[in-house]
Amino acid sequence: MRRLSTLALILALSAVAGAQPTLDGARVALEEAEAEEARIAAESATLGEEEDAARVRLRTRTRALYRLRRAGMLPVAGGFDAMLTHLGRVERLERMVVRDLATLRRVSGRRVELVAAQAEAEARVRAGRDAARAAEEAAQ
Repeated sequence: MRRLSTLALILALSAVAGAQPTLDGARVALEEAEAEEARIAAESATLGEEEDAARVRLRTRTRALYRLRRAGMLPVAGGFDAMLTHLGRVERLERMVVRDLATLRRVSGRRVELVAAQAEAEARVRAGRDAARAAEEAAQ
């Protein structure tokens, strides 16, 4: 993020000064913007995989929790230890389901942030390409 704000500041200062950005500077800015766009795309793909895995875990654990709860009072027939073991399993599964839901919410929130960041990165790449084109024309 710091690089991008520095890049924006450099481009803004060069525009304020009325000077055309140099060809090298424009190319560097373009490369940085493209690298940021690629990083965002890679993170988005990783989030997709993480979201898919969390959904599978949530579905599996929710079904297991349902089956354990449907057992009802059956563990009482096995004695006090069986009942405590059953309750421990139910509580652990409940915590896991809650944790999986939190993961899905976090991934969903981050995905929204990445969509906005992707749009910004695309705009910076377009601006960088325009600046590089203008610098090339000015150099010729």
